[in-house]
Amino acid sequence: MTKITLNNSLNGSTKNPPGYNVWVGGKIRGDSENGAVKVLKGENATLTIRPSVLCEGKLLTWYFNYGWYSGISIEGPFSDGQTVYIPTIVGKQDTGEESASDDNTFHLEGSIEPPPAKKQCLR
Repeated sequence: MTKITLNNSLNGSTKNPPGYNVWVGGKIRGDSENGAVKVLKGENATLTIRPSVLCEGKLLTWYFNYGWYSGISIEGPFSDGQTVYIPTIVGKQDTGEESASDDNTFHLEGSIEPPPAKKQCLR
């Protein structure tokens, strides 16, 4: 089996305040039954690549920021011993102004709209 190291150093509390915990893999957030792992902010975790942990060849991600949000998918293929960096999570800028349209959602760098909170693999 292929084992990779998930590196969440880009989302540590000093590098990307306040820091972000991330679930990686599986069909839904927290899907440890299918091999998903939770990577704490700034930490590493080992993930075994098997069909049940992938969604169409990708690793789905979810990050925590006062609630869980879907992150971007991490593209394969993956090789044994590879270190995979979890992308930097970019939260909304606080302007100090309240808005009726401010729904307290956050998005990843490069996203056009905030990601859906309940992404799941339908396969």
